[in-house]
Amino acid sequence: MGDNWFKAASMSEARAQHYIPQFLLQNFTLNGREDERLWVTAPLQRKRWKSLPKETGHQRDFYRVEAEGIDPNIAEEFLSGLESDVAPIFRSLVEEQRLPSSDADREILMHFLAFWLARVPSPRKALDRSVDALNRQALKLILETPGRWNEFVERWRREGVLAPDDVVDYASIKEFVESGKYTTRLEPNGFHVKMMFYSAEFIRPLLDQRRWGFLFSESGEFVCADRPALFVDSATPEHVPGLAYRDTGLLFPVSRHLMLIGSEFELGVATPLNKKDVAQTNRITLVNTDQHLYSAKEEFPWLDRSGKVRYEMPPMAKDETPAVMNAYVKGSPVPEPVIELRERPLKLLA
Repeated sequence: MGDNWFKAASMSEARAQHYIPQFLLQNFTLNGREDERLWVTAPLQRKRWKSLPKETGHQRDFYRVEAEGIDPNIAEEFLSGLESDVAPIFRSLVEEQRLPSSDADREILMHFLAFWLARVPSPRKALDRSVDALNRQALKLILETPGRWNEFVERWRREGVLAPDDVVDYASIKEFVESGKYTTRLEPNGFHVKMMFYSAEFIRPLLDQRRWGFLFSESGEFVCADRPALFVDSATPEHVPGLAYRDTGLLFPVSRHLMLIGSEFELGVATPLNKKDVAQTNRITLVNTDQHLYSAKEEFPWLDRSGKVRYEMPPMAKDETPAVMNAYVKGSPVPEPVIELRERPLKLLA
């Protein structure tokens, strides 16, 4: 990436900033139009509603950066430019069901997929949980003795941090920390946005090492989640699924009829799926959902644990354990630990 993203052209300020591009969401309407509504499902809240693509998959100021000398919308402008570049490529994927023929278009597509993995809310939540866990452990160590706490406070004060005695009273702080009734968050957005660019740069070569093809649903019943990349186990997994393992397949939604799949095998043309296979693919989408699912129809097929195709709202529970692992790509060692950019998946209860 380098510093190219700082060169984004000026544009009108957008405060509702989409982490799921509108051009993609309209592919999950019945007729693929931006003025057509799609269904949004919130499995944890057991709610469904209809919404326009422009009103879906966004948060206010999600990529806004507050830093002296930097345009606060620089990241949003970069992502908007990337979406403009990749949107016609996605149209070709939908219409022709073949991968880009030019190296330039393939590079844009892989670039977009890398950022798509890194730009959604779930990596931020995983990072916030990690920071919160580290902070809690650090505070416990600092508060083991009054002397260690006082040494920490004095170092604070030498660095210019105001710390009145009543605020840093050892007994009060220790009682508060031991209660566990607090959460540490990274604010403002600057660090999260920086990590998005760093992560996308790290992810990109891992996508390039996969072979890409398509899965096709004639019925048009694929669904899309707000955590776009779906991790698929290999046939004989020796480890948990992970981005840095070549034998972990990756699925990216393209439309209600089409899924991109990256794996270690040669795929090429679109592979048609029967009803049960579509339901199995939707199950993978369900267990990778963060908050919301997007679909052309109110009900869609999904596979329960017994292998039965079902259509009703799936009951779910969430495992909050973040996935952290040391991983190496076979034949091409990754020189550092890989922290997966997804939370642990939702578990189907049915």
